Amino acid sequence: MEVFLIAVLMAIGLAGVVLPLIPGLPIIWGAALLYGFSTAFGSLGITAMIAITVLAALGIAASLVIPDRAGVASGASRSTRLFAGVTGLIGFFVIPVLGFPVGVCAGVLLAQYRQTYDWDTAMRSTIAVLKGFGAGLVAEFGAGFAMVLVWVAWVALD
Repeated sequence: MEVFLIAVLMAIGLAGVVLPLIPGLPIIWGAALLYGFSTAFGSLGITAMIAITVLAALGIAASLVIPDRAGVASGASRSTRLFAGVTGLIGFFVIPVLGFPVGVCAGVLLAQYRQTYDWDTAMRSTIAVLKGFGAGLVAEFGAGFAMVLVWVAWVALD
């Protein structure tokens, strides 16, 4: 029964990678930790938990770094990226579910236009950041899926 409940939590975590209101990777990590405590870890459990922790850290870092790097590559200045972060936070609270990426993209578009007075340049930067969000989401989902696979191996070999 406990394995089933942990699996349900992990499925919710994977869904949370795609749904911004649910902290996906922390839920998967917490579910694995809960499983570890319920089974007294053991040597395999400690190794699996270390791997799951590393994957979680990499996935979270990728979801933050990849869109920022895409902005840098497209020529977005530091002030543009900071403004985009602020508008992303505002968007998160104003528009349910999709507010953060919408706010960031609006921030990049407006800040780049303010700096260059060229809508084409502003749109190129915005599209690059949007592609970066997509790549970051894929990387974060991949990390979450790998975390679940490590847990499945842990359960199977334990």
